[in-house]
Amino acid sequence: MKRFLQILLLVVFTLPFAAHAQKGQKSARKQRRDQIEQKGDNRAEIANNYKNGTKRHRTVQGKSTKKRFKQNAKKTKRLETGKSGTFFQRVFRKKHFR
Repeated sequence: MKRFLQILLLVVFTLPFAAHAQKGQKSARKQRRDQIEQKGDNRAEIANNYKNGTKRHRTVQGKSTKKRFKQNAKKTKRLETGKSGTFFQRVFRKKHFR
């Protein structure tokens, strides 16, 4: 009888802890949604850090390097539009006909 009471008390005292442990769990679907939201926040943070890093890198550079950056940006923009060279370079270019 004493052994039975010990087992009964053990069960009675451990049931609330087991039931409490079950309440805090999220479903797999909610966990996945939370992970996706957190990943999106992380991507935004990474992009923001990259942007700030490039801005800082430009401000640290010297005058000649900034000028070179600006020239390369202009050249890149021009090449993206499909034009190769300035007006006179395009008009007076040596044409290689066969």
